[in-house]
Amino acid sequence: MCWVFIFHRTPLHFAAQNGHFGVVEYLGNQKADINAKDKDNWTPLHYAAYDGHLSVVEYIVNQKADINAYSSGFISGNPLDLAARNGHLSVVEYLVNQKANTDAKNKNDWTPLHYAVRYGHLSVVEYLVNQNVDINAKNKDVEFLYLIGLLFILLLDMVILVLLNI
Repeated sequence: MCWVFIFHRTPLHFAAQNGHFGVVEYLGNQKADINAKDKDNWTPLHYAAYDGHLSVVEYIVNQKADINAYSSGFISGNPLDLAARNGHLSVVEYLVNQKANTDAKNKNDWTPLHYAVRYGHLSVVEYLVNQNVDINAKNKDVEFLYLIGLLFILLLDMVILVLLNI
């Protein structure tokens, strides 16, 4: 069985995601779009923050990346949300020091603190609380609906494959 997912990523997205600092720097020097968005509105900064590549995050931010860029895909939010979600404390600290919005909410009203708590990253929770984030922020908990949506997307991919005779 073959699943078709088209993300519309640039080479810079891939370099940032994989922590290839030299490649990120080279592409940046060649005027690659530092704020390029894929189909889910993830920028290279989203990928670097999600995977905890601090040196890449620092370089991209220094190149004037939108530090609060919002992604709208299955995993939505800003780079700080993604770093907090995966427990990358050094990236969280750097983004906060660069004035990332610590109380920004995604489409389900999740904040970076929600993600850090949900995935059990105590050091990130402690750091965010010490930054005076709203510890009483409420979200809209709709994880079950996301699973149904994902199943629908997978079913749609199967239909497209059948129609294309792949």
